[in-house]
Amino acid sequence: MVDEEAASLVEVVVAVARLLPPPGQRAVSDVCWELMDQTEPQVTHTGLVRALMAAHVTLRGTEDLPALRAVAGHVQEVIGKAGDETQAECSAPGALHDGTAQLAAMEALRLLEGHLAEGEELMAAAVRGGGCGGGGGAEEAAAGAGRGGVAPGGGAAAARSVGQLVEALCRRLAAVVDVLQTVVQTRLGNPQVLEVQTEVLIKTYKLLGALAKAHLPTKGSAAAASAAPPPPPLGRPFHDLVARVHRDLTPPVYAAVGEDLSAAPQAAPQAGGEEGGGAMRLSSAKLRRDAKSYSRLVHAIEDWEKQLLALEKAFKAQGVNLMRGAKRSTNRDFKIMAR
Repeated sequence: MVDEEAASLVEVVVAVARLLPPPGQRAVSDVCWELMDQTEPQVTHTGLVRALMAAHVTLRGTEDLPALRAVAGHVQEVIGKAGDETQAECSAPGALHDGTAQLAAMEALRLLEGHLAEGEELMAAAVRGGGCGGGGGAEEAAAGAGRGGVAPGGGAAAARSVGQLVEALCRRLAAVVDVLQTVVQTRLGNPQVLEVQTEVLIKTYKLLGALAKAHLPTKGSAAAASAAPPPPPLGRPFHDLVARVHRDLTPPVYAAVGEDLSAAPQAAPQAGGEEGGGAMRLSSAKLRRDAKSYSRLVHAIEDWEKQLLALEKAFKAQGVNLMRGAKRSTNRDFKIMAR
């Protein structure tokens, strides 16, 4: 009960801290992190750990994703990195231990969902054509898009706004990928956490696919193409994001999912006891559910890469190569295994 009350108190403190200027919010964030380092008595209430962790991250302002990346790294230190036979020396705060780290990873994924939702808003604003002109930056462009899109005669300003929105989205997604690749390469064993991780990955790749598609030239008649806002240029932030996903995210995602699916049939008979038992049926149902979720994930990844191939075709004259570093043979092997 004491821990539950403490978790509620943290939520109240965070609500009050949001009324403070940024330096004050970061100071409260630092205090929450110091509380995470408590070892005597050891914090065992998962809700309190998640509340402190969320407070520390969300009160960092523009530094929230780097803070989340650091927390994900500490969680990995406690649980272990996938593929490593030996455990690395742990420097994680005392509140992150075997009893709390799995659900702390879930909290990290929930926080990433919030960033993806904001990314979807940026994407929607870019698709609508940016702001109403003025070159006031990505935030003003998004606000302008929400008021109705491009004003007559504001083509150049709208194009700048769209470019700013896309660059902001690329930077956000690059930071999200940086956190996700750490979580994916962590030995997560909690089924609930793995389910949330799969859903977050699906949302990430869907947003990546939408971002790639937004760069494609407008199809249709010449009149329709001239009336539509021009697509954003294939700038360096987008190229860097594509390379990061190919290098840091997709390979460990396939490795983690493949390992999970290959290990599951071996675990199923042990869980069920007699053939046809309730635990066996539950395990079989979980296998079917996992296979369906993983199939959706594979589809989202392949759709993202399909959009990249379409971009390569559209910009063939410029020699654009967006699939450099992508292990497409691995993708096909995994698709067969997931069916």
